[in-house]
Amino acid sequence: MFWKYFKIKRSRGSDGPESAASPRKPGSPDMNWAFTQKALSMVDQFIKAHNVKEKKEGRDIVKIQIEGVGGIVRMYVRGEGFPTATKDINYCAPCLSNREISVLNSAIIDTKRMLENGGTGGVPLRLDKEWFSNVSTELWIPEHLPTYMAFSAGQQGEYIYRQPEYPEQGGLQVLACPWEYSVSTKLHRLAIMKDVPDDNRDVEDIAIFLHKFMEANALLHIGVHEGYVKEWMMLWQLYDILDKSQQDKIHEKILPQVSRVYMTLYGDRKCYIPIDEDGTSLSEWKSKIQSMVKNLAPVALKVGTAAAEIALAAA
Repeated sequence: MFWKYFKIKRSRGSDGPESAASPRKPGSPDMNWAFTQKALSMVDQFIKAHNVKEKKEGRDIVKIQIEGVGGIVRMYVRGEGFPTATKDINYCAPCLSNREISVLNSAIIDTKRMLENGGTGGVPLRLDKEWFSNVSTELWIPEHLPTYMAFSAGQQGEYIYRQPEYPEQGGLQVLACPWEYSVSTKLHRLAIMKDVPDDNRDVEDIAIFLHKFMEANALLHIGVHEGYVKEWMMLWQLYDILDKSQQDKIHEKILPQVSRVYMTLYGDRKCYIPIDEDGTSLSEWKSKIQSMVKNLAPVALKVGTAAAEIALAAA
């Protein structure tokens, strides 16, 4: 079977150790957590203003849900006080209608114009053209999987931005992409790097993402099976595109590094179970935890129509 693939986007966002230190244009701020929340709030307000007009004219209001990926997710898990930033807000939005896309794009343009004109009472800012980018068509995954990402993010329920009046007034809400996707992209990134020191921030990010997944699924004292992590990468089409040496690097070097960092962050706990440890097979591990995990991704299935059918059936 032939699959249409989207191109890889080499994001300038804070998805790696160098990003937080990379300078923006002169006079332009880093997009830290406070700035991104402010920007998202402004986009939200523009959409709600649009909804007021729509309601007066008897039309349905617009409710826009997007899935954040890359640097904004990293900032979300790191917390407000952590000194990190991103160059852009990247999101995936495969389920939006043409009308919703049009309203969102207009709100993003209006927000950019207001920020650059100092309309918020602050210093005028200069933002890059792609400061708020839809990467739904630029992800290296089969074309049906952004829909699966949207469903999984909804199941996960981690909100980067959300206002209580959203259901009634519409507007914007932003979910974090699935932790499995964040782990997979980070592992792929490290696998193609020449050297990966223990203090690499991507290694620490993987440990945090794994912790978030385990915390949500009652696995903190069990750990995630290494074979399952491999299946995550296979689901998102980020494993088989690596050569054998890069794949081996993930299992022999990177995951052990993640384990060491995880224990530093969270104490003497396992964050993953090596494939050859105690003879525990992946199927045995899955059987053991199936009843505990609320969102055990169906990644044991071959990537293809099965994943598409699951996403569509669950939508």
